[in-house]
Amino acid sequence: MPTSSKTSSNASRRRPSWLPRRYEPNGPTWLATAYDQSVDCVRGEIHTEFIPVKNACMRVTSDDVKALGSRFRGEYYARGATLVAQGTHITPQLQAMLTAAGILTVPVYRRPRVGVVLSSFDSVPHGEVQHAWQRPDSTSAYVRSLLARWGHVTPPVERLAPEHSKNAPSDLREARKAYIKRFFDLMPRYDLLIGVGMPADSCMLSPGLGGSVAFGEGKTGIHFDNTTERGFECRIGGDRTPPVHVKDTFYRPGTLSHFAGSASYIYYDRPIVLNVPGHTPEVATIMHLFIRRTLDSLAGVAEPGPVWRVGTLQSPITRHPLEHRFLWAFARIDDSGRVAIGVSDDQNCLSLNTFATANALVAIRSGAGQVAAGECVDYVSLE
Repeated sequence: MPTSSKTSSNASRRRPSWLPRRYEPNGPTWLATAYDQSVDCVRGEIHTEFIPVKNACMRVTSDDVKALGSRFRGEYYARGATLVAQGTHITPQLQAMLTAAGILTVPVYRRPRVGVVLSSFDSVPHGEVQHAWQRPDSTSAYVRSLLARWGHVTPPVERLAPEHSKNAPSDLREARKAYIKRFFDLMPRYDLLIGVGMPADSCMLSPGLGGSVAFGEGKTGIHFDNTTERGFECRIGGDRTPPVHVKDTFYRPGTLSHFAGSASYIYYDRPIVLNVPGHTPEVATIMHLFIRRTLDSLAGVAEPGPVWRVGTLQSPITRHPLEHRFLWAFARIDDSGRVAIGVSDDQNCLSLNTFATANALVAIRSGAGQVAAGECVDYVSLE
């Protein structure tokens, strides 16, 4: 576990060095060059040579103009200054500033289209539970709500029965054809597909979303708790449109005419399919630790999440000798101004009461003994 001071700011941006490397897509899947509701992040730095300012609105007679909170004409942005840095979300304020500067079109990353697919043997929508072995689906509703909180628009949940469900035709060959057709009908509509509904068991990953479909890039199993039993699978589809070749030109700092170099990039339009098994708290862990980073990378965010902060434990927590633990917790600011972390040591994948009241996700590295009260731990804020 990385060492850190107990007085560290809760705004520090970091991640535990012991977490494995996570999947990062090779560039965005879409490119846009106009303002619309799907615009997310600026793709390149926007410069300007000058901003015309006419007729000052006030007359200042004081010698110390800046002390009054005012500025001379032309002091807002210097010639050649960066107005909007790459990876910046376009807010209404930034759009107004760019418009005032006469910049009406900028290259941007388009916000990815995200779909949630329920593919399960036993999990069904509410109102369709007919047998004792079926359970109402709560995971897909949570995922859609979380995506909306992160600023993504998600349509209603898609349903795709696993290939070998009890409702499949007796002819498995025809059932496979129907499954593949339905699956490939979904892929052109979304940049990222998140499949939920399967148990958190390694042997159940194959029947999950896209499990038996052959992908040109193959599949990647991602395990985050130092075991091979828990995790999810990632697959990348083929090209839906021809690759886009882009060449960026760089100039010397402070100028727009002195050539300094160039770089070429290729952007691919390929859908990403994530098969995320487990109960809702387990899926929530994967959403915050991995899928948030994937979404930010697709949207061109300069510093993809999650944002790791540092807090102080209020009570001791037992380490697992082999597995890293990710626990739901409640973070608050104590009287000394530090972030105090209250967390229960008795949690499992079915602990909905602890999960429902949590506002933080704490990482506890595997090892012997306990993490004592008063020690610093890494956490991700859920707010």
